[in-house]
Amino acid sequence: MQSDIPKQFLTLGNQTVLYHTIRKFLKARQVCEIIVVVAPDYLGSQYLKESLPDNAGKPIIVVAGGKTRQESVENGLKATSSDSEYVLTHDGVRPLISVDIIESAIDKCAHHDGVIVGLPAVDTLTRVQNLEIKEYIDRGEVWQLQTPQIFPKKVLEYSFKTAHLESMVYTDESSLVKPIFRDVVVFKGQKTNIKITVRDDLMIAKAIMDQYDC
Repeated sequence: MQSDIPKQFLTLGNQTVLYHTIRKFLKARQVCEIIVVVAPDYLGSQYLKESLPDNAGKPIIVVAGGKTRQESVENGLKATSSDSEYVLTHDGVRPLISVDIIESAIDKCAHHDGVIVGLPAVDTLTRVQNLEIKEYIDRGEVWQLQTPQIFPKKVLEYSFKTAHLESMVYTDESSLVKPIFRDVVVFKGQKTNIKITVRDDLMIAKAIMDQYDC
């Protein structure tokens, strides 16, 4: 991003990226609480304060993250209320997620061990090594995974317990859950659910917001 400010705290329109993300989940009828996992250095920062909507109407709990995504998600999981039935994990830098997608994916999770929002690949895919094309990959069987990723809380808790016992570290929650609970499915999302990673993504996100009134 070429910025001293973490990308979730950069301004998108008149609010931070994270503010827009949280606002979407506040609007989702099945979401009863939001756990914001933040790097310890930013727990008391003005950036964070500006990212938490006032008069949210639902609890917003802030917890410190860990050294890895796995540790951070587990810290967030531990902070959820005891009566939570499902847990959604979402990138703070995906502010354009549709409320309809959130709600529909939660409904689908009632019949599965996990639901991952994603999109089928549309580009030609290759495996490259040292800039040389080694093979072409059949895109008909390839999906690009997004977030949220949704799981019954008991499934996620058991998967973390197993990962500790086996001293395994995973890159995301779907790869954590899938080896144990096989019934993890994808749910078709939207192209507008972009992840803000480089500076151009901010301009693209602003254009999407202006076009679709996100």
